Amino acid sequence: MCGICAPVDRRKTNFLRRVGNSAAKAKVGETVRIYFGVGGPNYTSSFHVIGEIFDRVYNQGSLTTAPLKDVQTTTVPPGGATVVEFKLEVPGKYVLVDHALTRVERGLAGILEVTGPDNPDIFKDHDPAKSATSVSH
Repeated sequence: MCGICAPVDRRKTNFLRRVGNSAAKAKVGETVRIYFGVGGPNYTSSFHVIGEIFDRVYNQGSLTTAPLKDVQTTTVPPGGATVVEFKLEVPGKYVLVDHALTRVERGLAGILEVTGPDNPDIFKDHDPAKSATSVSH
């Protein structure tokens, strides 16, 4: 599987890396576009970003058709692709996964590290020290 992650201003950064390596970076307020493809040959992926809802999903990677809106997880067939966009509203480490979560144990995950001001109207972490250790590398 492979993917490219970039804010819509077209700055591109490789995002799909083994957990523990450097993460892709973005800022609160940016809209992120992720190109996600499945190389196959036989596995379907259920692509999801933990902590986010996709604002727009371009099914089969088609940017010329109307996108689906407000999608949590999108299915990508073997040899297929998708493009997703979402606006970042809170800082943190977002984990990009295939919802066949056993694949995460094999290293199939990425991290999108978002910096910027907290937004307690959307999310308030009641135990930041504990939360930080749960996603540390």
